[in-house]
Amino acid sequence: MVTFALLLGALLSSCGSSQAQQEQSSSSRSAGPEHVMLHAAALAVPGLAASTHVWLSCASRAFCALISEKAQYWTWDGTAWAAAAQLPVTPSAGDAGQVSCSSASFCLASFGSATMRYDGRHWQVTRAGSWSPGGGVAVLSCAGPRWCVAGPSGSAATAVSTWDGTSWMTSALTLAGLPTAIGCAHDGVTCGIAAGKDVYVHSASGWHDEPMSTPLAVSCASAAFCMAGAGGKAERYDGSSWSLTDGELIGAVSCSSASFCLGISGSDYLVWTGRSCARGDALPASTDYVFQTAGAQATCPADGWCMLAADSAVSVLTR
Repeated sequence: MVTFALLLGALLSSCGSSQAQQEQSSSSRSAGPEHVMLHAAALAVPGLAASTHVWLSCASRAFCALISEKAQYWTWDGTAWAAAAQLPVTPSAGDAGQVSCSSASFCLASFGSATMRYDGRHWQVTRAGSWSPGGGVAVLSCAGPRWCVAGPSGSAATAVSTWDGTSWMTSALTLAGLPTAIGCAHDGVTCGIAAGKDVYVHSASGWHDEPMSTPLAVSCASAAFCMAGAGGKAERYDGSSWSLTDGELIGAVSCSSASFCLGISGSDYLVWTGRSCARGDALPASTDYVFQTAGAQATCPADGWCMLAADSAVSVLTR
């Protein structure tokens, strides 16, 4: 998978008490019924000014894209972030950005009602979508170059738009409320949407929904696995139905497979290991800052490997 199209909220675990904190600068931590050792490192992003809001997506360990509110973008090659370049749009004040990459040769990004496509070398503005009057894109995620899903912004916006490889179309799906998160698997078809009091999953057979208590987060790794946070609980999808896990998830999640999901909040993270959840504690100050910043994001394209971003701070978290 995937990325998540995530809204950061609070995520806490009831999987067990945390282990002793380690005070090292590249701190690792483990807890819960299973031991999960993750290490954090801050990354330099050339030309990224302090206190600049950014949006992040990774297709693999070897490719990520980062965009900023100043219409700059950067790409990650597995080792370092490239020099800043300029996007072909000029965001209006207050426009929220979104970016989602399913491979090194395909990303979609948005600012307000403007959307752009990345082909591995350049960004180009796409045909305009039919967004709600005065609105734009609130959440965005791509399963592949011919299937992306966007949820509109606006006080009464419940229509979903889909990308078919060339243009945006209005879907027949009408949400039960405003969309808060979309998380697609990189399989070309599977996406989950959290909206109102429902979670919607798209597969080869179309859309189907499951009532939940105010879902805030969702991430799909395949047609047979999604994770959602709703009503203070983490719920797992197996391709046909949802069931409760042993964790409490009420904010943000990114899953790379049925064996690995990451949730973040404050100085804590929770890891789904495929059987249960584990909780950790201390992180280095540079990464702890990312976790505690409003609007922080995580994207996990591979088991045990995630990129984190908030304001001008970017970190990598590895097993």
